[in-house]
Amino acid sequence: MQKFPRENIKIPLHLKLADDNFDTPAKVDMLLGVSPALSMFCNGEIIINNELILQKTRLGWVIGGSFNLSRINKRSKCMTTNIEFDLERFWTLEETQENQRHWSDEELFCEAHFKKLVRRKEERRFVVALPFKEGCDKPGNSRPIAMRGIMSLKTKFKRNTKLQIDYTKAIDEYIKLNHMSLLEMP
Repeated sequence: MQKFPRENIKIPLHLKLADDNFDTPAKVDMLLGVSPALSMFCNGEIIINNELILQKTRLGWVIGGSFNLSRINKRSKCMTTNIEFDLERFWTLEETQENQRHWSDEELFCEAHFKKLVRRKEERRFVVALPFKEGCDKPGNSRPIAMRGIMSLKTKFKRNTKLQIDYTKAIDEYIKLNHMSLLEMP
């Protein structure tokens, strides 16, 4: 690749270009599809030498069109690519990187737990068993903490009846949708 002869183009100095180094060969940062690219366009264009168009975009001004390099030098290069080959290479690289990831023991446990215990009921709902860390047979003694939470809620409800009404509606909806169920206190 060769440097583009920038000095042969009269770019107005007051324009902020999207890429100040457009004339220097470099790696491609990003490829945009037609829809995202067109959505970047703004009102404003300048035609240079009946060949190039400066188009205003949200990223700054971009240059497009054709430029007759034969006026500058007789040598030219043409670079082509096969998009299918490049995309296939890209996806292969992405897949390889994902497959090379090393999973922790906890991640492996969660993956196995999901594959073994997650199922879908006839009404299209998922049933998911909560994963518990190995070696922990009981969830612990959380009753005192839960009771303090309930007492705190009751205090808030005394000060704010709208909160109590909204909270009760939400809980009733959870019960109605079978997202939760009532248990008898021991």
